[in-house]
Amino acid sequence: FYDNDWHSVLVGGFRSGGKGYFSLDITDPNASANKVVRWEFTDEADNDMGFSYGKAQIVRLNSGRWVAIVANGYNSAEQKAVLYVLDISDGSIIKKITVDTAGDNGLSSPIAVSTNNDFNIDVVYAGDLKGNVWRFDLTSVNSTDWIYSKLFSTEGSRPITGAITVGNHPANLNGRVVYFGTGEYLQPSDLSDSATEYFYAIADNDSCLSATACVHSSQLISQTIDSAEKTGRTISNHRIDWQQDKGWRLPLSAINGVAERVVGRPLLIGS
Repeated sequence: FYDNDWHSVLVGGFRSGGKGYFSLDITDPNASANKVVRWEFTDEADNDMGFSYGKAQIVRLNSGRWVAIVANGYNSAEQKAVLYVLDISDGSIIKKITVDTAGDNGLSSPIAVSTNNDFNIDVVYAGDLKGNVWRFDLTSVNSTDWIYSKLFSTEGSRPITGAITVGNHPANLNGRVVYFGTGEYLQPSDLSDSATEYFYAIADNDSCLSATACVHSSQLISQTIDSAEKTGRTISNHRIDWQQDKGWRLPLSAINGVAERVVGRPLLIGS
């Protein structure tokens, strides 16, 4: 909603073809091109923008303002990890949140969540190339009050390039569970990478306020792939005490010395 009217808006990235995002107003399919094209947000606007592999989140803030939330992606000028909150009408930066300035990093596709189901966004999650899961608290109507914290860091700092999926807490406790896997297909050397990758389910009880990981691997229950057939796999079902445990982890298999990995968004069924 902008310019006192409702619109259908498309926001897309360039993946390896460019550093940035674009927006189209597709409300009227017969409109001329100059009315369809809304804006571009590229590395010319902010040099921390990298190759845009992530999917934009078009959402409404608690202030009522509609925005596009995007990650800075990979191979930016200084290879930081950055989340952008952009005005949906013109692509201007409402808030730029930098979570890592050390280099050799980039933020992956974000996922936005309304924690009280009022359709206004409260929390955003995103992974990065160093295996961190970042939690952004956008609850306040004032963007100067937004904060971020580190929910989890993967074993061996294995990269997170796929989007995160969020589900209700399976034990109906406070918070929710975030699901994601590790691994990447971004450069030629990835094709032969033999490092073990993992799939994780991490509980977030809304108490994480630290810049260091709030949940650690030692707090997770380990699951295993017990058998694999052409028709599917059998995964262990080791009991999780959600009052004490913080989730579970599953090491993925290797085929002919090449590790399996997760580079897409998991599908959650039944939550």
